[in-house]
Amino acid sequence: MWTLKNKNRFAAIAAAVLLVISVSTFSQPVTKGTLGSKVVVFTLEGINVLDSSYPAGVVQVTVSYFGTYTLLGSSMQLKITCGNSTYTTDSVSLGSWRPSTQKIATFTVDTSRLSSNCQSEIVISWSDSWDDSLKMNTGYGGTTSLDTTLTACWGEQLQVSLNPQPTYLSSVNPVFLTVVNSGRSSVDNLVITIIPQGSLMLNTSIPTILEVGRLDPGMKKSLPLQIIPQSNFPSLAVTLSYTDCMGNKKTSSLQVPFYATTGQSILVVPEPSVLSSGQASNVNLKVINAGNVPIKNLNIILSLQKSPLSISPAMLSIGDLRPGEVKTIPISVSVPTTASSSETVSYQALYTVEGGGVVNTAGTFSFYIAQTSRVTITSTDIVPQSPQVGGNVIVAVGLI
Repeated sequence: MWTLKNKNRFAAIAAAVLLVISVSTFSQPVTKGTLGSKVVVFTLEGINVLDSSYPAGVVQVTVSYFGTYTLLGSSMQLKITCGNSTYTTDSVSLGSWRPSTQKIATFTVDTSRLSSNCQSEIVISWSDSWDDSLKMNTGYGGTTSLDTTLTACWGEQLQVSLNPQPTYLSSVNPVFLTVVNSGRSSVDNLVITIIPQGSLMLNTSIPTILEVGRLDPGMKKSLPLQIIPQSNFPSLAVTLSYTDCMGNKKTSSLQVPFYATTGQSILVVPEPSVLSSGQASNVNLKVINAGNVPIKNLNIILSLQKSPLSISPAMLSIGDLRPGEVKTIPISVSVPTTASSSETVSYQALYTVEGGGVVNTAGTFSFYIAQTSRVTITSTDIVPQSPQVGGNVIVAVGLI
């Protein structure tokens, strides 16, 4: 459809007589007409969906112009008809438009009002034109349009998460990889490819390929995995391959990060912690699994550095400990009189966790030493040696 405007009435009548409208049958939508005596052609080079998000998306339109005059004050607008509803975008200013060049217009569209298959009308307008040969305005303004089809899966969105978190280092963590279709359209033939980074996956090949199939809007699929993290910040490289609502094959890749903590914490607490110097004392060591995962075959090695204390036994076999479990081990501690007011004991805890190797953690605890005082009388002198009743007596006592 063409509309021709001219500031000169005679020229407008002549142009109306000379105006020729033709409908193209080419694969690309084309509209052809005349400005004055000159033929002009507009060709739709492409209409692409740059963003199909909900509730706002982005559509890009590319049009070529062929003619003699330079179009002035040109603009482009997009009208989208879905069923009985028509949605019109804001007009995009294109400025002057030289012959044999392309113009690209980007439109923000309300995807909540669009269906997957809509008819589109691209409306092109210009207020005047310029004749290079005459170096003057022609006064020819006009409007034309190109018709095409706009197809897209609006609001398409797949989200991937890993739960529960956090996970535990060097331990087997049963987790679920969850895929949710939070978009407005269904996906078919969904296949998930997983490659662990900074972790190991048990009972599966690498890469792990999981076939999900169809996932309708609002639906989710949880897939069980067994993961052994080997760093504090591992991730899963996930690739989603599927067929969208228009039958197009698509692939998207994303990283699913998660956090891993040690999960194991061995505490050793002595009771009593206050010992008397110069003697041997019986002490109960309370060994506590303060972590969140079971530990197996726990052995504790006690060591003293530059300390006069003597501990027996120095190697303790604890066995298995569930989370929160406490075991009490008796030891004997000999404290010489040369011990300081406090003495630190270091320990190393060696154990294994399910699905992992040997874990080595270290810690310390302290004894506080109470010094024992002893007094010995070495001599006694009395002056006078034969005291009288009612008299004064001086007594001298020698102490060590």
